[in-house]
Amino acid sequence: RPMQRLVEENPEDVGALMTLGQINHRLQKFDAALLYFSRALEIAKKDNGWQVRPIATVLGEVQVAAAGGQVT
Repeated sequence: RPMQRLVEENPEDVGALMTLGQINHRLQKFDAALLYFSRALEIAKKDNGWQVRPIATVLGEVQVAAAGGQVT
């Protein structure tokens, strides 16, 4: 829960959002994982940071996992 608290205190903490996304992905809670990764991507895009491409890649992987392994 410490990561959740970090996001509550600073909703634009990309690192905390990514960690929560990874945790939820491993737990196969795809809806939550997609939410966290999507938020992280939105923030990274605003900053034009180097993180955009890696976050987009992970987001795509989770989207495929959520679709049962099919690219939709």
